[in-house]
Amino acid sequence: MKSDNENRPIPFKIDRSSNVSLEEQVCEGFRKAILTGYYRPGDSLPTVARCCEELGVSIRSPMAALKALAKEGLVKSRKRLGSIVLPSSVKAWKGHVVIIHPDTNPIYWKTAIEFRLCEELSRAGYLVTPLILPGSDDVGYDLSGLSTVLDGSISLVILLGSKRLVIEELAKYKTPYIVIGGAMPDGATFTRSSNCVGEINFSINEALGDLVRRCRETGVKELTVVVRDDVDIGRTMKIDDCAIKINRWAIPTKPSPRPGFDHIIIAARDAFLERFQAASKIKNYSAFLFADDYRARGALIALAELGIEVPSQVKLATIAHRGAGPIGAKTITRLEFDHYSTADNIAESIVTYLKSGRFAEGLKIGAVFIPGETL
Repeated sequence: MKSDNENRPIPFKIDRSSNVSLEEQVCEGFRKAILTGYYRPGDSLPTVARCCEELGVSIRSPMAALKALAKEGLVKSRKRLGSIVLPSSVKAWKGHVVIIHPDTNPIYWKTAIEFRLCEELSRAGYLVTPLILPGSDDVGYDLSGLSTVLDGSISLVILLGSKRLVIEELAKYKTPYIVIGGAMPDGATFTRSSNCVGEINFSINEALGDLVRRCRETGVKELTVVVRDDVDIGRTMKIDDCAIKINRWAIPTKPSPRPGFDHIIIAARDAFLERFQAASKIKNYSAFLFADDYRARGALIALAELGIEVPSQVKLATIAHRGAGPIGAKTITRLEFDHYSTADNIAESIVTYLKSGRFAEGLKIGAVFIPGETL
């Protein structure tokens, strides 16, 4: 008589576009299914014939995979019973969490949060699989690896960054997911599907209030927010201070065929050189707030080339990440995010969700005002 387990679907699929061999994909798929409890001690794994039929592989792939799992001590081959899952001294994971990084560029905040989440969730007893989706906002993302992973037994997906195309793909599955870094500043959001259990957005408004007070103390009456062309941060910031006029200056950038952010730095440098070639224009912009480190770097290069002194002629501040950001001759005033400390709080909330099914509302990644010499 067959057990209910033998009738369950194989909890993963083969990704033929992957560089990982078919044998390794089959082995890893069963390994994760065993370690996350999909297959328990005493259960029979699907037969070689069934693997070939459901996964669309030759007999060689499942045979090699089952042999490797037996060598690891996870299964034992028994005549007429197939491969039986063994009680194991290997740590049994409480669940399986996938962290999706939809970029090939090493974006600092994503790397910092991913690293700490992997540490904390593993310590709490969860198997964590990082998944990079190659691509960009401009050309789209390679989603082929996503379908392979989500066809398995996944407790939660963590998406680093609110990427519309990836969110639309996640909405096709029943797997619960959360989005970290979905919007900046407060107020912007994305369309949540039914399997989205929460979102954690960037928030600069508390630190921004401190920056505005600093502007008043130093006599600044006009603050220009420098952003990229597709981010409307200057219009949605909450500033209840009529003494400070807020401008918005979008510096567009063209997609670069090469990885990295040099093209953003160069675009900011060129824009500042063009705007401030005439010294008279400096008076119109007494202070700048940069929405990211890269445009701040480009501006600092341009101001140095033009001989414009900071802060006597132009004052500036930047939104930045602790441990990264531009370095100048003077300490730069910052609205700073500490992603390692933030990730500890996020991990605690995620573990609570995995245990209780409830995710805390209103979580934010908040910035802190760090005064410097440039404003």
